[in-house]
Amino acid sequence: MFASWLLAALAATTHARVASLHRRASKLTAARSPLGAEVALPSSENCTWRVFNQTLDHFAVGSNPARFGQRLCLYDGFVTGAAPRMVWFYTGNESPVEEYVNNTGLMWETGAELGALLVWAEHRYEGGSVPACAGLRDCLAYASVEQALADYAVVIDALRAEVGDVPFVAVGGSYGGMLSSWFRFKYPTAVVGAIAGSAPVWGFPLDAPPLDGSAVAVARGAGFAGGLPDDRCASNLRAAWPVLEDFARTASPAADGTTALEAVAAAFDLCEPLASPDDVAELVQSVQGVFFDLAEANYPFPSTYITSAVGPGEYPLPAWPMRAACATLEKSDALTLTVGEPATNFTVAAGTLRWDVAYDAVAAAAPYSVDDAKAAGVLGVFRGVTGTKTCLPLGGCATGRRRRLTAATRTRGTCARPYDGGSWDPVCCNDDLNLVNYLVQGVGRDFYWPPNVAAGATLEDLIGPPGVRGAGCSAGPGLYGYPPTSDPWSTWLHSYFGGKGGALATSNVVFSNGLLDPWSAAGVYADDAPLRPGPYVGPLARNVSAADDVTALIIPLGAHHLDLMFMDDDDPPCARFAREFEVAAVRRWTGLA
Repeated sequence: MFASWLLAALAATTHARVASLHRRASKLTAARSPLGAEVALPSSENCTWRVFNQTLDHFAVGSNPARFGQRLCLYDGFVTGAAPRMVWFYTGNESPVEEYVNNTGLMWETGAELGALLVWAEHRYEGGSVPACAGLRDCLAYASVEQALADYAVVIDALRAEVGDVPFVAVGGSYGGMLSSWFRFKYPTAVVGAIAGSAPVWGFPLDAPPLDGSAVAVARGAGFAGGLPDDRCASNLRAAWPVLEDFARTASPAADGTTALEAVAAAFDLCEPLASPDDVAELVQSVQGVFFDLAEANYPFPSTYITSAVGPGEYPLPAWPMRAACATLEKSDALTLTVGEPATNFTVAAGTLRWDVAYDAVAAAAPYSVDDAKAAGVLGVFRGVTGTKTCLPLGGCATGRRRRLTAATRTRGTCARPYDGGSWDPVCCNDDLNLVNYLVQGVGRDFYWPPNVAAGATLEDLIGPPGVRGAGCSAGPGLYGYPPTSDPWSTWLHSYFGGKGGALATSNVVFSNGLLDPWSAAGVYADDAPLRPGPYVGPLARNVSAADDVTALIIPLGAHHLDLMFMDDDDPPCARFAREFEVAAVRRWTGLA
């Protein structure tokens, strides 16, 4: 009976359905919103759209006259005089800009009190801001962080000619938060400050982030640190993986002839049978992969923000999806009784990793049984949100990798077709943007098993020694422009932005991080207290550089840049504090205090 309970619990943990709702679960404002209580949320439909005639290559002026149209969304409804008192400037990132117009409530809900003009700039190679690549030599070479930042500087110069010498403040979340902080680093006269939400700027190899940091953050959401009564869910998950695999390998058929593999496939509503116990190991990896996305989207309200970005589409996850996923597993101690406690003598930074964790994986007291294992819908709160799937493929949550070159691949040439693949892959390939805070899991500080690295593994074992060169990316048929080699250590970006020293050398930046967000492990902090497992205890705002007004803003119950989203009546107090702190910072920087 133990194994049947495990199958049902794990399946339920990863299966809960929610009603399909368009885009955001509520199109209405919160009761306390400055826009008014329960009125329609503003969106890209409120924009005045412009197409800015942008230079394609800012660093080869004269030799390459090519240009492209860059989309801008402007909203001036909060400007009451001849000119705005300030300008909120969103540094667009790796999606069409409507995504950020429709979700960056911080700009909309503070616009009136700040008398702000709102501007969202679309990232080059996104949405309607893609250069005409057919007939352009090395058409993908111009998708880079450096070119995108230069775009924003040129746009601000043009806007300042219209609105006058008013202060601009950069804002962005995720990669957009990286861009907003880097923009303040590199163009300090363009903006007086930056709000960098969930910006993983300290996640590069030479910054030595905790390599299992993302897994630690994911595990917070399944325990007391994530708002649950205790850590039972995380403990049960930690025990479930080896028990599930062992069950599939060793359990005897049930009285009706159902095998362990058939029971597992039925419990998880798989589209195809499991051929061997090795398939169960793949299933475990797939289920584990769901939790990264649930953690990233662990908002106090139903949201499509992550599902629309990474799949399956604009279908909302439920409010607090990690809590929803834990609804079954947090109710029993059954699994926690079958395992020992993990050892604690390991390190998880860029040095040696140890996973000498003392799990007694198969010490279940009750005999295995499969006769009443139950299916529980579609695999995953995350993968079941569409409400339309009747079964799921094995490995349906696997993360794709960028295509790498072979020795015979040509990297330079005239592009023969248009490009519509978005900005993220080209930026990563051109700039070697390689974050490493998510590489490791299962080494004792999270709920994953088995460890995904060998005992004693180092960062060098995972990405190669410093100075190593790997193959470059493959652009695909008819497209050219990528470098022929890659640098997994991101040496250029480290040199260009100064690594950890960059945050200390700048001024007027708020780095906010929600500690339930996997990317928080690569955030900027005053010390390592927010990186440790379990609940954070300490001040929510910490000076990184007190003299220069650089702050680490910590949101213990925050997911991916929750502070930039529209207010919600169920926001935790730490999210309300974060938004108030950010507005106060903007007032200081702009002189509107």
